[in-house]
Amino acid sequence: MMRKTMTILGAALLTAAMASAVSADDRLAMGEKVMIAEGERVDDVASMGGDVTVAGIAEGDVVSMGGDVFVLGRVEGDVASAGGSVRVEGTVEGDVATAGGQVTFGPNGRVEGRVQTHGERFAPAAHHEESALGAFVRRVGAFALLFLLAFGFRFAATDRFHTLRATMVKAPLKTPLMGLAFFCAAVVAILGSAVTVVGIPVAAVLAFALVLAVYLGLAMSAAVLGAVLPWEKLRGRENLQLAAGVGALFFLSLLPFVGNLALLVAALFGLGAVAMTRLGGKPLTPASEGPYR
Repeated sequence: MMRKTMTILGAALLTAAMASAVSADDRLAMGEKVMIAEGERVDDVASMGGDVTVAGIAEGDVVSMGGDVFVLGRVEGDVASAGGSVRVEGTVEGDVATAGGQVTFGPNGRVEGRVQTHGERFAPAAHHEESALGAFVRRVGAFALLFLLAFGFRFAATDRFHTLRATMVKAPLKTPLMGLAFFCAAVVAILGSAVTVVGIPVAAVLAFALVLAVYLGLAMSAAVLGAVLPWEKLRGRENLQLAAGVGALFFLSLLPFVGNLALLVAALFGLGAVAMTRLGGKPLTPASEGPYR
């Protein structure tokens, strides 16, 4: 399951990198929605920064990076979303996986494989349609954990915390690009390790480390956001800045499409700083952090 999940989560990036190899029956979009109409039949579907709706039939896998996936018809392969959620109102014959999102079901939604979301796996018999209140509570809990991660990192590694935050301010253009490059390289390394049976445990460790790094990057973006918010009561109060930053990301996440894209950019922003400074152990310069309140 780990190997298959990481494969479909990495498929969007690998597909974008090899766009020239996409077959005529595939659907690939960058920054826009993909709609497979009722009665339409395609092979693989991938979108970078856009939602995917399958009302017809997808004979291959369906992947979205930074967008949601809506299955109204039938998907014969796997479904995955990184930075978005999956809504199943039709049939998925393979597995369903999300990273940073959730999976919900309509009255007739059915998954014949397994579902993995937020690290939890459950059998198809446990599927049920989640209420709006339940989804909201789950989202609040996820962002509360994000705050605890940032708070714990600041408490346990104060110098590294400040180094990462300073790096994100000093190199605001370079850090997200570095984060994207680091993420792509990590996905390739994970997929390469998972090719052999011996390498699967290594791939599992690398996958866990990558997920942790992404969430740490998102937490650091929240720290930077909270530190630069124009609110006088935040001056010199880092814990309150963290809470304000996480709260700002939470409300952004409620916006359709824009919210998921903002979270994806924030994660890459922080991930780039993690990669550039070796988790805060190698400052770019000894200069002051930047325009903090």
